[in-house]
Amino acid sequence: MKPLLFALSLLLATAVFAQQPGYPQSSSPVQTMPDRPLPPDQSQIPPDQSQQEQEEMGQSQAVPPAQVEQQIQEAFRAQPTLSNTNLSAAANLNSVTVKGTVANENQHQMALRVAALHANGLRVVDHIKVQQ
Repeated sequence: MKPLLFALSLLLATAVFAQQPGYPQSSSPVQTMPDRPLPPDQSQIPPDQSQQEQEEMGQSQAVPPAQVEQQIQEAFRAQPTLSNTNLSAAANLNSVTVKGTVANENQHQMALRVAALHANGLRVVDHIKVQQ
């Protein structure tokens, strides 16, 4: 009789613990999304900036392609790993094309990283040849 009573009490305890939540209940109401979009929060916009200026700031700052080319070329020259390479960069409004010759794959990867870092968000096109 004792084993039966023990089994029933164990079963009852398991059922009770299984129904309890595993995390504390919050007393705050559930938040839902409104049916219509909320107006922009004007308190977040500094008083000296218009809505148009805020939208323009969200877009990337345009840098002239010639300046992007110059920044990449200077970065190539400043990188000791790329000192004995012959690399050039040509930029337009959409991408930066990197051309030249490097001695090994490490220099190739470094050149691509340097170009991407200074490309101001433009796509980097790889035309670098690795000497074998």
